[in-house]
Amino acid sequence: MSAIALLCEMIGHGGTVSASSIRMKTGCNLLLHEGYIRESGVVQAVTCQNCDNPHDAAILFKNEQYGYICPDCGFVPVERSAVVGMLPDLPKLVAALANVFECKRRRATPLSDRTFRVGAIESVGGDVAIYFHPRLQSEQDVIDLETALSREIHSRFRLILTAEGALPFPKAKTARLDEVVEFPDDTGILFKTTDPLTIVNAPVRRVGGAPNKYAHMLIPLIQSRIQDGIALEGRNEEAKAILDFLRTQNPADKPPSLLTIKRYVTKIRGGS
Repeated sequence: MSAIALLCEMIGHGGTVSASSIRMKTGCNLLLHEGYIRESGVVQAVTCQNCDNPHDAAILFKNEQYGYICPDCGFVPVERSAVVGMLPDLPKLVAALANVFECKRRRATPLSDRTFRVGAIESVGGDVAIYFHPRLQSEQDVIDLETALSREIHSRFRLILTAEGALPFPKAKTARLDEVVEFPDDTGILFKTTDPLTIVNAPVRRVGGAPNKYAHMLIPLIQSRIQDGIALEGRNEEAKAILDFLRTQNPADKPPSLLTIKRYVTKIRGGS
Protein backbone atom coordinates (compact mmCIF):
# COMPACT_ATOMS: atom_id res chain seq x y z
CA MET A 1 0.00 0.00 0.00
CA SER A 2 1.30 3.46 -0.92
CA ALA A 3 1.10 6.56 1.27
CA ILE A 4 -1.67 8.10 -0.87
CA ALA A 5 -3.63 4.82 -0.79
CA LEU A 6 -3.37 4.70 3.01
CA LEU A 7 -4.52 8.31 3.24
CA CYS A 8 -7.52 7.51 1.03
CA GLU A 9 -8.35 4.52 3.21
CA MET A 10 -8.30 6.63 6.37
CA ILE A 11 -10.40 9.40 4.83
CA GLY A 12 -12.87 6.85 3.52
CA HIS A 13 -13.27 5.47 7.03
CA GLY A 14 -15.04 8.69 7.91
CA GLY A 15 -13.67 9.19 11.41
CA THR A 16 -10.86 8.44 13.83
CA VAL A 17 -8.76 5.38 12.99
CA SER A 18 -6.87 3.34 15.57
CA ALA A 19 -3.17 4.15 15.38
CA SER A 20 -2.34 0.54 16.18
CA SER A 21 -4.14 -0.57 13.01
CA ILE A 22 -2.04 1.60 10.67
CA ARG A 23 1.33 1.99 12.41
CA MET A 24 2.99 -0.80 10.44
CA LYS A 25 1.45 0.09 7.08
CA THR A 26 3.55 1.55 4.29
CA GLY A 27 3.26 5.32 4.20
CA CYS A 28 2.14 5.82 7.81
CA ASN A 29 5.39 7.41 8.99
CA LEU A 30 5.50 9.69 5.96
CA LEU A 31 1.91 10.89 6.51
CA LEU A 32 2.60 11.52 10.19
CA HIS A 33 5.85 13.38 9.53
CA GLU A 34 4.30 15.63 6.89
CA GLY A 35 1.17 16.31 8.95
CA TYR A 36 -1.39 14.69 6.65
CA ILE A 37 -2.57 12.60 9.61
CA ARG A 38 -2.44 13.54 13.29
CA GLU A 39 -3.21 12.14 16.70
CA SER A 40 -6.80 12.78 17.80
CA GLY A 41 -7.77 11.44 21.22
CA VAL A 42 -8.68 7.78 21.47
CA VAL A 43 -10.96 5.54 19.43
CA GLN A 44 -14.52 5.02 20.62
CA ALA A 45 -14.50 1.21 20.61
CA VAL A 46 -12.31 -1.85 20.12
CA THR A 47 -12.92 -5.53 19.47
CA CYS A 48 -12.60 -7.66 22.59
CA GLN A 49 -10.47 -10.77 22.04
CA ASN A 50 -10.44 -11.89 25.68
CA CYS A 51 -13.51 -14.13 25.60
CA ASP A 52 -14.92 -16.91 23.45
CA ASN A 53 -17.23 -14.53 21.56
CA PRO A 54 -15.32 -11.51 20.20
CA HIS A 55 -17.44 -8.36 20.42
CA ASP A 56 -17.19 -4.60 20.07
CA ALA A 57 -16.71 -2.75 23.34
CA ALA A 58 -16.73 0.98 24.10
CA ILE A 59 -13.48 2.46 25.44
CA LEU A 60 -13.75 3.78 29.02
CA PHE A 61 -11.40 5.71 31.27
CA LYS A 62 -11.66 4.28 34.77
CA ASN A 63 -9.34 4.80 37.74
CA GLU A 64 -6.81 6.58 35.49
CA GLN A 65 -6.72 3.60 33.12
CA TYR A 66 -8.16 3.06 29.65
CA GLY A 67 -10.10 -0.12 29.11
CA TYR A 68 -13.45 -1.69 28.24
CA ILE A 69 -16.08 -3.91 29.80
CA CYS A 70 -16.32 -7.56 28.79
CA PRO A 71 -19.37 -9.53 30.04
CA ASP A 72 -17.13 -12.50 30.82
CA CYS A 73 -13.93 -10.80 31.99
CA GLY A 74 -15.17 -7.54 33.49
CA PHE A 75 -13.00 -4.44 33.09
CA VAL A 76 -10.15 -5.14 30.70
CA PRO A 77 -7.36 -2.50 30.90
CA VAL A 78 -5.52 -1.43 27.76
CA GLU A 79 -2.55 0.83 27.16
CA ARG A 80 -3.32 4.24 25.70
CA SER A 81 -0.94 3.52 22.83
CA ALA A 82 -3.25 0.68 21.80
CA VAL A 83 -6.33 2.91 21.51
CA VAL A 84 -4.92 6.28 20.45
CA GLY A 85 -6.71 7.58 17.38
CA MET A 86 -5.43 9.09 14.14
CA LEU A 87 -7.36 11.53 11.98
CA PRO A 88 -6.62 12.83 8.45
CA ASP A 89 -5.95 16.57 8.29
CA LEU A 90 -8.22 17.51 5.38
CA PRO A 91 -7.37 21.26 5.29
CA LYS A 92 -3.68 20.31 5.02
CA LEU A 93 -4.49 17.96 2.14
CA VAL A 94 -6.64 20.52 0.33
CA ALA A 95 -3.90 23.17 0.60
CA ALA A 96 -1.37 20.68 -0.81
CA LEU A 97 -3.71 19.87 -3.71
CA ALA A 98 -4.12 23.58 -4.46
CA ASN A 99 -0.33 23.88 -4.67
CA VAL A 100 0.00 20.80 -6.85
CA PHE A 101 -2.55 22.07 -9.37
CA GLU A 102 -1.39 25.70 -9.11
CA CYS A 103 -4.91 26.85 -8.33
CA LYS A 104 -6.35 30.32 -8.07
CA ARG A 105 -9.50 31.16 -6.06
CA ARG A 106 -8.42 28.86 -3.25
CA ARG A 107 -10.45 28.58 -0.09
CA ALA A 108 -8.87 27.73 3.27
CA THR A 109 -12.15 26.87 5.02
CA PRO A 110 -14.60 24.16 3.91
CA LEU A 111 -17.84 24.95 2.10
CA SER A 112 -19.55 22.57 4.51
CA ASP A 113 -18.47 20.02 7.10
CA ARG A 114 -17.34 17.64 4.36
CA THR A 115 -16.84 19.62 1.13
CA PHE A 116 -13.84 21.76 0.21
CA ARG A 117 -13.07 24.01 -2.73
CA VAL A 118 -9.49 23.30 -3.75
CA GLY A 119 -9.46 26.15 -6.26
CA ALA A 120 -9.65 26.76 -9.99
CA ILE A 121 -7.31 26.44 -12.94
CA GLU A 122 -7.63 28.08 -16.34
CA SER A 123 -8.36 26.48 -19.67
CA VAL A 124 -9.16 27.90 -23.09
CA GLY A 125 -12.80 26.96 -22.59
CA GLY A 126 -13.15 28.44 -19.10
CA ASP A 127 -12.09 27.78 -15.54
CA VAL A 128 -11.91 24.25 -14.14
CA ALA A 129 -13.19 24.32 -10.56
CA ILE A 130 -11.73 21.57 -8.36
CA TYR A 131 -13.45 20.33 -5.20
CA PHE A 132 -12.75 17.66 -2.62
CA HIS A 133 -15.46 15.54 -0.98
CA PRO A 134 -14.29 12.63 1.22
CA ARG A 135 -16.66 9.95 -0.09
CA LEU A 136 -19.03 9.39 -2.99
CA GLN A 137 -20.50 6.05 -2.00
CA SER A 138 -24.13 6.76 -1.21
CA GLU A 139 -27.04 8.89 -2.34
CA GLN A 140 -26.62 10.97 0.81
CA ASP A 141 -23.00 11.68 -0.14
CA VAL A 142 -24.21 13.06 -3.47
CA ILE A 143 -26.93 15.13 -1.79
CA ASP A 144 -24.44 16.61 0.69
CA LEU A 145 -22.07 17.53 -2.12
CA GLU A 146 -24.84 19.04 -4.24
CA THR A 147 -26.02 21.16 -1.29
CA ALA A 148 -22.50 22.46 -0.62
CA LEU A 149 -21.91 23.38 -4.28
CA SER A 150 -25.29 25.07 -4.71
CA ARG A 151 -23.82 28.29 -3.32
CA GLU A 152 -20.74 28.21 -5.56
CA ILE A 153 -20.31 30.23 -8.76
CA HIS A 154 -20.94 27.88 -11.65
CA SER A 155 -17.93 26.85 -13.73
CA ARG A 156 -18.13 25.25 -17.12
CA PHE A 157 -15.83 22.47 -15.95
CA ARG A 158 -15.93 20.87 -12.51
CA LEU A 159 -13.77 18.13 -11.02
CA ILE A 160 -14.71 16.38 -7.78
CA LEU A 161 -11.85 14.58 -6.05
CA THR A 162 -12.75 11.95 -3.49
CA ALA A 163 -11.00 9.35 -1.37
CA GLU A 164 -13.54 6.57 -1.74
CA GLY A 165 -16.46 5.75 -4.03
CA ALA A 166 -17.22 6.41 -7.67
CA LEU A 167 -20.83 7.57 -7.87
CA PRO A 168 -21.43 10.01 -10.74
CA PHE A 169 -22.24 13.65 -9.99
CA PRO A 170 -24.37 15.89 -12.24
CA LYS A 171 -22.40 18.19 -14.55
CA ALA A 172 -19.02 17.24 -13.08
CA LYS A 173 -16.27 14.68 -13.48
CA THR A 174 -15.19 12.66 -10.46
CA ALA A 175 -11.84 11.01 -9.69
CA ARG A 176 -10.18 9.31 -6.77
CA LEU A 177 -7.21 11.02 -5.15
CA ASP A 178 -4.91 8.09 -5.78
CA GLU A 179 -5.71 8.33 -9.50
CA VAL A 180 -4.45 11.91 -9.82
CA VAL A 181 -1.76 12.47 -7.17
CA GLU A 182 0.90 10.52 -5.31
CA PHE A 183 3.94 10.86 -3.07
CA PRO A 184 6.68 9.80 -5.50
CA ASP A 185 9.63 7.86 -4.12
CA ASP A 186 8.09 8.01 -0.63
CA THR A 187 8.83 11.71 -0.30
CA GLY A 188 6.52 14.09 1.52
CA ILE A 189 5.96 16.19 -1.59
CA LEU A 190 2.63 15.58 -3.29
CA PHE A 191 2.85 15.41 -7.08
CA LYS A 192 0.18 15.13 -9.75
CA THR A 193 0.07 12.07 -11.99
CA THR A 194 -2.90 13.17 -14.11
CA ASP A 195 -3.76 16.63 -15.40
CA PRO A 196 -7.22 17.82 -14.25
CA LEU A 197 -7.73 19.39 -17.70
CA THR A 198 -7.47 15.92 -19.20
CA ILE A 199 -9.97 14.44 -16.76
CA VAL A 200 -12.66 17.04 -17.50
CA ASN A 201 -11.86 17.15 -21.24
CA ALA A 202 -11.09 20.88 -21.12
CA PRO A 203 -9.16 22.41 -24.01
CA VAL A 204 -5.51 23.07 -23.27
CA ARG A 205 -4.03 26.52 -23.81
CA ARG A 206 -0.96 26.30 -26.04
CA VAL A 207 1.55 28.77 -24.62
CA GLY A 208 5.34 29.06 -24.51
CA GLY A 209 6.90 25.84 -23.35
CA ALA A 210 9.45 27.16 -20.85
CA PRO A 211 7.27 27.46 -17.68
CA ASN A 212 5.70 24.00 -18.08
CA LYS A 213 9.01 22.51 -19.11
CA TYR A 214 10.44 23.25 -15.68
CA ALA A 215 7.34 22.44 -13.57
CA HIS A 216 8.51 18.94 -12.67
CA MET A 217 11.79 20.39 -11.39
CA LEU A 218 10.64 23.59 -9.70
CA ILE A 219 7.43 22.63 -7.88
CA PRO A 220 8.97 19.88 -5.69
CA LEU A 221 12.08 22.00 -5.04
CA ILE A 222 10.10 25.08 -3.93
CA GLN A 223 7.76 22.99 -1.76
CA SER A 224 10.63 21.11 -0.13
CA ARG A 225 12.42 24.38 0.75
CA ILE A 226 9.22 25.64 2.39
CA GLN A 227 8.74 22.39 4.32
CA ASP A 228 12.40 22.31 5.41
CA GLY A 229 12.18 25.90 6.67
CA ILE A 230 14.99 27.20 4.44
CA ALA A 231 12.91 29.26 2.02
CA LEU A 232 13.76 32.98 2.07
CA GLU A 233 11.01 35.44 2.98
CA GLY A 234 11.35 37.67 -0.07
CA ARG A 235 10.10 36.11 -3.29
CA ASN A 236 12.81 37.71 -5.41
CA GLU A 237 15.50 36.56 -2.97
CA GLU A 238 14.04 33.04 -2.88
CA ALA A 239 13.95 32.85 -6.69
CA LYS A 240 17.60 33.96 -6.86
CA ALA A 241 18.59 31.39 -4.21
CA ILE A 242 16.87 28.63 -6.19
CA LEU A 243 18.57 29.72 -9.40
CA ASP A 244 21.98 29.67 -7.66
CA PHE A 245 21.21 26.20 -6.28
CA LEU A 246 20.27 24.84 -9.73
CA ARG A 247 23.41 26.30 -11.28
CA THR A 248 25.55 24.68 -8.59
CA GLN A 249 23.82 21.30 -8.78
CA ASN A 250 23.69 21.09 -12.57
CA PRO A 251 26.36 23.42 -14.02
CA ALA A 252 26.14 21.78 -17.45
CA ASP A 253 22.38 22.26 -17.81
CA LYS A 254 20.62 25.46 -18.79
CA PRO A 255 18.51 26.53 -15.77
CA PRO A 256 15.09 28.16 -15.99
CA SER A 257 15.04 31.93 -16.10
CA LEU A 258 14.75 33.98 -12.93
CA LEU A 259 11.31 35.16 -14.14
CA THR A 260 10.11 31.56 -14.52
CA ILE A 261 11.34 30.61 -11.05
CA LYS A 262 9.73 33.70 -9.52
CA ARG A 263 6.45 32.80 -11.23
CA TYR A 264 6.41 29.38 -9.58
CA VAL A 265 7.42 30.79 -6.19
CA THR A 266 4.53 33.26 -6.43
CA LYS A 267 2.00 30.58 -7.44
CA ILE A 268 3.00 28.10 -4.74
CA ARG A 269 3.15 30.69 -1.96
CA GLY A 270 0.16 32.79 -2.83
CA GLY A 271 -1.97 30.74 -5.18
CA SER A 272 -2.29 33.62 -7.62
